[in-house]
Amino acid sequence: MSIFTEKERRELFPIFKTCTYLNTASTGVIPETAIEEQDRFMNFYRGDTLQSQPESFEMIIKIKEKAGLLLGAPPEDIALVNNTSFGINMAGWGIDLKPGDKIVIPPGEFPANVYPWKGQEQRGAEVVIAEEDGEECLGVDGAKVIAPSWIRFYDGYRIDLEECSKIAKKHHALLSVDGIQGAGVMYPDLENSGVDTFSAGAQKWLLSPYGTGILYVQKDVPIRSILQGWLNRFLDTLDFTNVRQYDIPEPKDASRFEIGSYPYQALFAMHASVSLLADIGIKRIQEHALGLANTFVDECTSLGLRVISAGGKWRSPIISVHVPDASWVHSILQEKKILCSCREGNLRFSFHLYNNEEDVEKTIDVIKSIIR
Repeated sequence: MSIFTEKERRELFPIFKTCTYLNTASTGVIPETAIEEQDRFMNFYRGDTLQSQPESFEMIIKIKEKAGLLLGAPPEDIALVNNTSFGINMAGWGIDLKPGDKIVIPPGEFPANVYPWKGQEQRGAEVVIAEEDGEECLGVDGAKVIAPSWIRFYDGYRIDLEECSKIAKKHHALLSVDGIQGAGVMYPDLENSGVDTFSAGAQKWLLSPYGTGILYVQKDVPIRSILQGWLNRFLDTLDFTNVRQYDIPEPKDASRFEIGSYPYQALFAMHASVSLLADIGIKRIQEHALGLANTFVDECTSLGLRVISAGGKWRSPIISVHVPDASWVHSILQEKKILCSCREGNLRFSFHLYNNEEDVEKTIDVIKSIIR
């Protein structure tokens, strides 16, 4: 069960020459092709190419096109942002909230999907944390915003976006999704899922540098941009010979959420990474990653270990397993060059396009030797 041959994998992701990497839920491995593209951009600063680099602006369009394929969204509904929190904040501050309006989030959320919403308490809104998992638990009377993570960070619990959308519509609420733990490995089909906003940093499953990310805003959702920039107003013409124009209207597409200049060096790398993912195909990647996750669960269960992660439609490529003294076991795995995470007292393993069955077998063999 492999997408790459071992030779291809080691050339594209050299970490696999020395490690078994099962930690994409923390940080994705940036492919060599992306690093080469970032270096190529930086080399523009060494010579007479420094003055003008129109390819930089072309990258913005290309990334949105590739990201649209991965997310199931029109490119014009995608903005480039620097992290998940920025996108969530743009959604939160961009909607009308009144005192008493409720913002409902599931239990166990990552802080990036909590603090931006708690900031809305300044406007009199109330943050309500559901007591139990399940889409139906988010249907709280008075909800103005329903804000789940698509995939929960510590155990991989995957919420049903279409069911959340039905609940949100019933309550006339905005459905704002933290998508960082799924974008790039699972297919959310955003245009058909009923999601209103979807924010995801690209440093995990999108295999891109820190400081890159996407914000999807469904075109009919009334979210204003609370911050104003200049460059997004000139992207149609790219005419910088006369920039003292102060009456250019704000863009109507999602680029209105892009503020100022872009991290071009990182975008060159991001384009290479999202192109790799799109060329392989997000549905193929999803099938591959879930297949490895299911195999890993079966192997852990056969060892008598308790798998914390849910199965069925709630399964994702993130698998958490309870072992006695998880911190100690984690340290042994690190020594053996098997890289995973210790989260909330459990071991967390995450599977992506560059993993294969050999990674599963090697990890299971080491765990078996530790817990004997």
